[in-house]
Amino acid sequence: MLIHSLSQCSGKVGLIKNKRLELGLLDYPQIVKRPMDFATIKNALLKGGKYVTFDDVFGDIQLIWDNCKTYNMAGSEIYKLAEYMEKLSKRTIQKFRSANGIQQA
Repeated sequence: MLIHSLSQCSGKVGLIKNKRLELGLLDYPQIVKRPMDFATIKNALLKGGKYVTFDDVFGDIQLIWDNCKTYNMAGSEIYKLAEYMEKLSKRTIQKFRSANGIQQA
């Protein structure tokens, strides 16, 4: 539910993995060392085994926004969108933590 909620809000941000070549982002692998996207997180959750704690999942969500801000120029529309989504994600994760009695690590 959390991943679905965040991925619906993010639109195309966080989905670069599947569109990288189509978008001409040929230097992405040289700049972003640990790519992450919502589809990868969702698949890992469905398969099991990768995530031991909720914080592992939350860390990969944060990695999406960190990567976006690393690759894009500060002040650009994409960078600003990543900042917005990062704030929204943190609020959503905090609500999820509160609703499920999960302490911050």
